[in-house]
Amino acid sequence: MGGPRILASLLILLLLTSFLSGCWDRRELEEQAFVLTIGIDKGPIPSSFLWTFQIAVPRQLAGGQTAGGGGGGAQQPSTIISIESTTIFGALNLINSFLLVAEGKAKDTIAAYKPILEQNPAKFIETLVLNSSYTDLMPKTQLHDYLTHAESKAIEATAILVGK
Repeated sequence: MGGPRILASLLILLLLTSFLSGCWDRRELEEQAFVLTIGIDKGPIPSSFLWTFQIAVPRQLAGGQTAGGGGGGAQQPSTIISIESTTIFGALNLINSFLLVAEGKAKDTIAAYKPILEQNPAKFIETLVLNSSYTDLMPKTQLHDYLTHAESKAIEATAILVGK
């Protein structure tokens, strides 16, 4: 009596679980940055360091083409970025930070920014930029991405423009 009903329920359950195991939030290997080498030098300010990171460009290491098709010169398989910081964690946070371009002086734009929905202006901007990945209304630009794209002949470097 209950055999066909149980079998149908199990079949529906199996079909539903196949839809739940998707990769909707995956990051392609080519979109990630991998640190190959870290160099440490004394910084210009006492107790600061100049952290130099050699970062792999996975698409180039695999021998693939850059985004935007062919054309342009060949991109290097790695890029080098130097950041001044007192700790390695500070340097990594700077590399992973979001990049915004201000109209006029950045100092004036930051001072004039008073969000209504959030107490912390930095948290509001971070949330705004992170949420843009759902709508694709703003480009996702981090410092590392911008510097890598600026050196590329095949990818245009983009950043979010902010104003007062």
